[in-house]
Amino acid sequence: MREWIVTNGLGGYASLTHRNTNTRKYHGLLVASLKPPAQRWVFVSNVFDELIYKDKKQDLRNLKNQFSFDVFPTFSCELNGIKIKKTVFMEHEKNTTILRYKIDTKKPFILTHNPVLNSRHIYDVNRQRYLSFQHEFANDTITIKPDNSDKTLKIVLADTEYQPLQYWEELFYSTDRERNESWIDNNVHVGRFKKDIKEVAKRGGFTQ
Repeated sequence: MREWIVTNGLGGYASLTHRNTNTRKYHGLLVASLKPPAQRWVFVSNVFDELIYKDKKQDLRNLKNQFSFDVFPTFSCELNGIKIKKTVFMEHEKNTTILRYKIDTKKPFILTHNPVLNSRHIYDVNRQRYLSFQHEFANDTITIKPDNSDKTLKIVLADTEYQPLQYWEELFYSTDRERNESWIDNNVHVGRFKKDIKEVAKRGGFTQ
């Protein structure tokens, strides 16, 4: 499956497939270079988006997303007359990934974002669910501290409702499995952002 990558000039990057999925342990939306240009560390594996319209939920991963690369990787989908365009890019020389959502509709709906977190080297997987993430929410920002790193992760999304969560999910990396490498990885959901869409566009970002 084809892949995309954007970089930050420090050795860090964001990279997934054209379907916005993880198929190898190297994939992630925030892979930071802790000692540039090496020691790359996965902090954000992915962000799962869900659209709620007239009390019906739709996981955007299940929709047919159109991928394009116009300077930055972009995913576009449409459901019930609601058009969503998601663009991924990184700040230059910062371990920061920005997700930009452009909305085209006159219908009110709810969009939720569920960050999938990790804290590991790109060559490793978490075979067991041993990680602990301390986190606080204030001023539209979640501050997260994994217990196996001295780094702090911040997730920022303005004007949203935040619901704390704490559960694990396994991601299965098909490309690594084909190569007989470690391919089952435990990731953590610490919380979900929920936003009532009444504006034409919004932005959100992840920074370490």
